[in-house]
Amino acid sequence: MALTKTSKKKKPSHQNNKKITVLEPPTPTPWPNLPQRLLNLISRQPILMQQITFNGINKSWQPPAKTCQSVSSIGSLAITNDKSDTELNTFSITFRTGYHRIARWPASRINKPFSLIGISHGSLITRNRLTSDAFYIFMPPEIIKYLPNINQNIPTTFASLSSTPQKLYKIRDDFIVIVLTGISHPAFLSYHSSTQHNWTEHDSTLIDPNDPQGGYMRFNNGVWFQKKFYGLSSQGTLAVIEEVDSSLAITNLGSGRAVPSAPAKHFREYLLESDGEILLVFLISRKSKWTVNDVEVYRLGLTRLGWMKVENLGDRALFVGGDCCCMMVDSRRVGCKRNCVYFTHDYVKGVNINWDVYNMGNCKVEPGWVENDSKGVDSFWFEV
Repeated sequence: MALTKTSKKKKPSHQNNKKITVLEPPTPTPWPNLPQRLLNLISRQPILMQQITFNGINKSWQPPAKTCQSVSSIGSLAITNDKSDTELNTFSITFRTGYHRIARWPASRINKPFSLIGISHGSLITRNRLTSDAFYIFMPPEIIKYLPNINQNIPTTFASLSSTPQKLYKIRDDFIVIVLTGISHPAFLSYHSSTQHNWTEHDSTLIDPNDPQGGYMRFNNGVWFQKKFYGLSSQGTLAVIEEVDSSLAITNLGSGRAVPSAPAKHFREYLLESDGEILLVFLISRKSKWTVNDVEVYRLGLTRLGWMKVENLGDRALFVGGDCCCMMVDSRRVGCKRNCVYFTHDYVKGVNINWDVYNMGNCKVEPGWVENDSKGVDSFWFEV
């Protein structure tokens, strides 16, 4: 590449006194971003931690290329919220004294900043915020498990555990960790606690059937269910990953494409397991990504691996936080409205959090409350 010459100009004298801007360290983001009343309930009943899911992926449509045909006519999807491995998080649930015995590690250990990349069975999966090579499993509020180091140059977007780790080191662990990278080489990493001492890298060798450009499958989202990992590609293709002959492999692909039915320029997807079902939730923004206009919920049919729209949640309610957390609850147990999706679109540090609700009964988005303002909270939160 040739260099372009530029004429030299004399610098004004006042530039010598230019003020130097010092970048401040990033402010840790409290997690999970759920209503305070729900956090208080979790602190009293820690078993509810197992219902929290970590995976919120922002996607937006890219216009199709003029020369492309068939599947490309609907365009491709772009991930718009890739999180940095150095993003800091703090655990915002304070467990009350008496519910847990603080043994070897004090609860304050999990209140320090970390980079959260997943939560399974109530256990947090984190990446070292300084070196980016070490992984830990936090089992609030007292247990920490160490996982093997990985190459610092490999990105991570999401991690999930196949089962609950044992709390005692003298008991042999038997769980699998899958870490998605968001790229195709490697597409994901795996670690089997009972048979491996290091991570195994798995390259993607399958062309994504929903990628107009014919690229290899890249995964950003997923969930373990009945000893199988159901991963969603960046283009909305479902892949089933399971252990075959002591090695993980893609054994099946889903039918259809996991995208909203309503026209949208931007949406956020959440994948979770609830009451023996795999659910997919879309917060849909038709025009501006800052405004949610619609919500859609789908259930995965395990026989044909197709997505079926859910019209009614029954006595359940869904809470969706703007910082990638999702939680299905029994409305009768929590005391919130049934058959509703509570959501906050984005978390802004130092600003009150606006919560809205999507009523599955009338298919409308209704105004909710401001988290740090007590006005109107009771009348909205509780059934009247």
